[in-house]
Amino acid sequence: MNKRITQIAKESIIIAGAKRRQLTSCNGNIFWLEGSGDSDKDQLFMYDDQLCEQEVPFNISSRVNEYGGGDLHVGSSGAIYTVNESDQQIYCRSDNFSSWVRITQTNNARYADMHETPYGVMAVQELHLPNEEVIQSIVIIKNNETRTLIEGQDFYAAPKLSPDKQKVAFLSWNHPNMPWDECILSIGDFSESKVQNIRRINTQTMEVISQFDWDSNNHLVYSSDKTGWSSMYVNTELVLDIQKDCGYDRWQFGGQNFIVMEPNSLIVVLGPPHNRQLGHLVGSDFKPFDLPFVEYGPWLAKVDSSHIVFIGYFSDQPEALVKLNIYSGEISYLISQQLTSWSGYQPTQPIPVEFKTRSGEIGYAFYYSPSKKISKKPALIVISHGGPTSRTCPIFNANILFWNDQGYAVVDVNYRGSTGYGRAYQDALKYQWGIRDVEDCVDVVNFLSLENLIDKDRCVIRGKSSGGLTTLNALIHHQCFKAGASHYGVTDLEGLVKITHRFESNYLDYLIGDYTLHHDRYVKRSPIHNINMLKSPVIFFQGTLDQVVPPMQSLSIVQQMRQAGLDVEYVEFEGERHGFKKQENKVRSLVDEMKFFNRVLDIE
Repeated sequence: MNKRITQIAKESIIIAGAKRRQLTSCNGNIFWLEGSGDSDKDQLFMYDDQLCEQEVPFNISSRVNEYGGGDLHVGSSGAIYTVNESDQQIYCRSDNFSSWVRITQTNNARYADMHETPYGVMAVQELHLPNEEVIQSIVIIKNNETRTLIEGQDFYAAPKLSPDKQKVAFLSWNHPNMPWDECILSIGDFSESKVQNIRRINTQTMEVISQFDWDSNNHLVYSSDKTGWSSMYVNTELVLDIQKDCGYDRWQFGGQNFIVMEPNSLIVVLGPPHNRQLGHLVGSDFKPFDLPFVEYGPWLAKVDSSHIVFIGYFSDQPEALVKLNIYSGEISYLISQQLTSWSGYQPTQPIPVEFKTRSGEIGYAFYYSPSKKISKKPALIVISHGGPTSRTCPIFNANILFWNDQGYAVVDVNYRGSTGYGRAYQDALKYQWGIRDVEDCVDVVNFLSLENLIDKDRCVIRGKSSGGLTTLNALIHHQCFKAGASHYGVTDLEGLVKITHRFESNYLDYLIGDYTLHHDRYVKRSPIHNINMLKSPVIFFQGTLDQVVPPMQSLSIVQQMRQAGLDVEYVEFEGERHGFKKQENKVRSLVDEMKFFNRVLDIE
């Protein structure tokens, strides 16, 4: 049986691992980065009339803000710009270069969000100084020289030159805010050597403009959440006023949930509560396309005046690269993958769940029933997503289907604080992380039990990153779960305040409160300070090079649990960062977690 579990786990990792990102288009050609399940590298692909892998002698990955993104850009000239993972420098291949050429020479810098202009390549630069200070700015690169264009804010993203080449727009935010707390859209007058007269587009404090672009009339098109929902604006005029989000949480660079086709014609992705919609917005009239996908974006690209490409996500099949005629609604699959090799595979459709939280609000989740026939009510795995300012969605997830194949039911929870349900729902976690997210994971179990869908006495919980803290606090403060799994999870909030990376260095001010004023909250909500209340077995998975949640977060609590005689397992992966990339490590973590839960729940 163990050999079969390992084989299915390996296949699920390969299927689930074919992830595409940084989709873009130039002169009718389509480009993207793809990380396959049998490799830990991201490869560059191009599609004109056929699929063609582009030879790149290095792995492409930016580490700006540690989470990266924005590491592929194709300019109107046809030049391709990428970021080399090993040295974090920008490399270019164009008609002028027969091979990839390094165009930045600042060794202590990282780069993201490249944008080609006639005067050079604009990009976000992140300098790492010897005193450990980190400084971001917007620079322009030409002839191997890098000059600063815009500086003074803590964080920058998405510099873009207007079509008339007279103005530059960009996003920025400052400590203690994260980009989903307040994100500023600014515009400045551009010349070849400098940007002047910078002014702010936002009209409110704590307003989030998460994405923007220019139309051909040199008007700014953007999404803002100042109404309480992330809505579309053109030239500061609200054009789509609807209680659905079209923005997204900016954890990474790159990506966008809308495309400007022409003035007053936009393609827009609208958010939950359940499946997303892709539609055509003409003026203020939004018409959704009739498509079979449950999720879109943030990878959309314009091919020509009547066609776009996007990555479409199914609930029961791997993602597809799709071309859409926006006028006829006709789609063609450029790349799709059918599941034929998984013996006995039966897709489990996610069921949207709305449950009442203990404070009377509505919580959201997706329930997956087991595909394996069992004679009794199934054991349940509860997933607490990372972030925590993020969300889960009902897209094909071969890991969940792996658990379903083993007879487990799964519920994937969008607890209060998740994105996509409006600003009020997101802000419900302010100062409440470690409490409301935990309560919602418990309350959804009670709901499913009342619906007679699960065995309430055989429930376990798992989480990655911030979801690890949710998992551990659920085990400590509630009697709902028999065991838990923490993947590079947070265990010591005080330690995270003192040792974390710059991007999230003030994140806990929002999630918990000011450390100097609310030290007691940090202690009460840190699992490492509540070992005496932890009775359930836990398995920990950790990468040795994790800069987001350092390995000591897992090692310290594992040591204390062992000293207390508790049931604990620890699996460490050499060379892995925040999120495992190597296939063998993904397979081992999935198999070891399943064996652990089976042992605790006495499942053969």
